[in-house]
Amino acid sequence: MKQSKSTIEKLDQKVDKLANTIDKLALRVDKLAGSVENLAIITKKGFDEVDKRFKEVDKRFDLVDKRLNNLDRGHEDLKLRLDNVAYRFELKELDKRVALLEKKAKFS
Repeated sequence: MKQSKSTIEKLDQKVDKLANTIDKLALRVDKLAGSVENLAIITKKGFDEVDKRFKEVDKRFDLVDKRLNNLDRGHEDLKLRLDNVAYRFELKELDKRVALLEKKAKFS
């Protein structure tokens, strides 16, 4: 009987140690779960900040697009104006031809 009592006591001690170990592991798991949750919160905040910055960049790109469109329109207006203007070398050539014609017609 004595031997079975000591075996029961040993088993009881081992069960107690095992229970303590399980309790410690449960605390660690809770702590890790809290750490994972905190990490998730921090990550979400980081993504929210990046999203906010992207929205600001999108607004800036919209402004740049508007400015480029205005430049394109201005460039087209200038091109149309220049297409209707005689170039200097053409004017000089025409001047020479008129002078020659006037000379032949004796207007000068």
